[in-house]
Formats: sequence, C-alpha cells, structure tokens
Amino acid sequence: MYTWITDGDSAGSFQEITSDGMKLGYVNLSQADVLPEGVPEALANQDKINFIVRNGGNDWKGKDPDGDRTFDTSKCKCYLSISGDSSVYFVMDDLSPSLAAANMESKTEMKLVLSNEFALEGSASDNGFVLKATDGTEIPISDVKNYAYKSEDDRSKNFSSTLYVKLADDMDYSKEWYISHPKFVPSSGIKVSFANASKDSIMEIVYEGNDLGLTLNGTKASFKTWAPLASSVDLLLFTDAANLETPAAVKPMTKGSKGEWSIADVDVTGYKYYKFRITNGGVTNDVCDIYAKAASPDSVAAQIVDINADDSAKPTGWVDTYVNPYGSNGTVAKRYTDAVIYEMHITDWSQAFRPSIEKDKPGTFKEITDALGTNGSGELGQRSRPAGRQAQSGQAGHARLRICQGQGPHGTRT
Repeated sequence: MYTWITDGDSAGSFQEITSDGMKLGYVNLSQADVLPEGVPEALANQDKINFIVRNGGNDWKGKDPDGDRTFDTSKCKCYLSISGDSSVYFVMDDLSPSLAAANMESKTEMKLVLSNEFALEGSASDNGFVLKATDGTEIPISDVKNYAYKSEDDRSKNFSSTLYVKLADDMDYSKEWYISHPKFVPSSGIKVSFANASKDSIMEIVYEGNDLGLTLNGTKASFKTWAPLASSVDLLLFTDAANLETPAAVKPMTKGSKGEWSIADVDVTGYKYYKFRITNGGVTNDVCDIYAKAASPDSVAAQIVDINADDSAKPTGWVDTYVNPYGSNGTVAKRYTDAVIYEMHITDWSQAFRPSIEKDKPGTFKEITDALGTNGSGELGQRSRPAGRQAQSGQAGHARLRICQGQGPHGTRT
C-alpha cells in the first residue's frame, strides 16, 4: 500500500493475518517505519490520507482496483479495502453518527467535525445543533455551513462532515460548553475547545498596571492577579506552611475591566501564606501567586511578607551588596520582567573543559571556576573565555558569571 498527502509516497508491506478462514492484509500506518511528509500530521489532525494498493509480485505497477482512493481519519482510524472493490469501508464498534471534534476559531465561529457527512438546510439555521454551557446558559446558533465553503453564499454544496458554525452571541470562555444534536452521539454533546480562539482574545485584554501580586501595608494587604478567562477567583489564606491544603479563610475577589481580579484592605494578622483559587472553563485549581516575592517550600503557596522591610526575608549583607543585574553597572534600575534569562546546566558546561565527553561523570561548578579563574569575589574574571560548544554556536562572547545568594522556596540559596 502506498500513502501520500500531496507529494511523494511511502510503501508499506501488508502483514498477512487470517480471520474466519479468510486471508487479510493488514497495515498499521502509525507503526510504519517511514511515512511521507504530512501523513503523521494528518493522523494527528484527523485529516484525509490518499492511498493505492499495488498488486505486488511481477505486477507491482498494477493497482487493485485501478485509481487513487482516500480515507478520512476524522471518521475513524480503521478502514477496510476489498480486492476489486473501489469502495473504502470504515470499521467501528458503533456505527452511530457521532460528533468528533469542536474547536472555536473566534468568539462567534466554530469548526465542528462529524463522523460522517450531514445534509445541511438550504438557508441559514441552526440545523438542529444546540450549544449549552454546564450552568444551563445557551448561545443561539445563527448558521451552519460546509466549512470548505464558509465564505461563499452558494449553499448547494451543503453535504459535509466538517461544518462551520456561526454563533449569534460571543462565547464566554470562562464557562464549559458542549454542542449537541439529536441525531449524533453522544447525546449529551462534546466539549468545545477554545484554546486557539482564547489566545487571540487574551491579546485584546492587556493590563498595564504594575501592582499584580501582594501589596502589604502593615497588617493590611491588597491582592491582585490577572486571569482574564476565569469565571471566579478566590483568595485563600493560611496560617502556616504545615497545612497548605485547607485554607483558614476564603475571600472572593472582584474582576476588573482588564481581566484583573483583586481584593483590598484584607486584615492578614495571623496569616502567613496565600493562594488563588481560579475557576476557568469549569475547572478549578488552587495555585501559588506567580508574582510572589517569596514562597513556602516547593512554592506551594505564596508568602505574606514584604521582602524590603522584613529582615528575616533578607540574606545577610543583602542591602549593602545587592545591585540590579539588569541595569548599567547596577546603577540603572530596570524591571526584572525585561530580563531574558538563559539556563545553563553545570554538567553540560563543564564538559567543555574536558578532553573528551564523560557521560558517567557529573560536572561540577568548581571545574568551571578552575578552568576560567575567578577574581576572588565570586565573579569569573578577565581570564574568562568562550565556553566550548557555546562558543562554536556563536552564542557566547565571554563567559561571565556572578555567584548570587538569594531567598528561595527553601530558605537562603546560593
């Protein structure tokens, strides 16, 4: 069997099996050694794949039957081709028409894939499809068309398994939505995905403030996080790190015009840590504040502390020796969010200073400092030079590294 999408092809030998006394040739495309360009993507995206069956033997140029054929992986993943028969049959445990996939392409446009072709009406209507959220909210469907001709007015090509669904109102991404039809299974409908559409929507909601996270003023605190797609956000307060699963207090937060959720003037006396409980798309998660300046072990919860005022949050000598590493010689203040940070694994870097790769020998930071030399202050000195493979790729001019000490999730870290 030869398969292809547009150009090129790939041959797969049949594996002979016997079923009910009949000999069958079996090919598993997902396990083929070599597949032509586009076929793996077609399998993953439920697209169509072209194929022919060669006669084999001395008549390998002949086709059985003559002509190119196609199987549609959006309907199912198992097909049957009978010698001498040009039809392609799909094999399923249940042949009931089914809803295969539903993906929002914008707040009012959906791509809906069915297991088989469906005859649409000749004028704009919902064609029997219903879109409903788990809370009972419904959005009227104003039109359903053949997806391939969604931009055309001609409705004569109205027999398709891939549909364009137009909504009468914007979809609220904070809810969990299902689309259903009385003639298709499951009867409860399939969940609508809006991952791609929500990315475009988020770009329309930009929060320009610099006050996300915790703002502490004595025993009072304000909390703010940006979650534009959330349907609800709660503040969870904890008294100590020993129990960060059950909050001591739960306080609802209010959504702003730019997707920010906030609560102000919270009395945090007796509370040491906090989380946000965020509900998005019908799913609720308790999460640590990504804008936290300090956190509990393993960053399970954010810590309620002002690291600039609380001496217990500062490593020894922090105020006297710290400079902003992203400014000019530490004199120009810059936002940390402007930084571009690359991760370098010590094991990989240290390999550059060995005559040969030693996979079974873990690298150490001392190997690097011994090779490059230090100026006695913990900073690699003027003898620093491009590091092996990093230099070969043109990514490094000089290897300069400052050893910094800071407050991490488990206390003071070097």
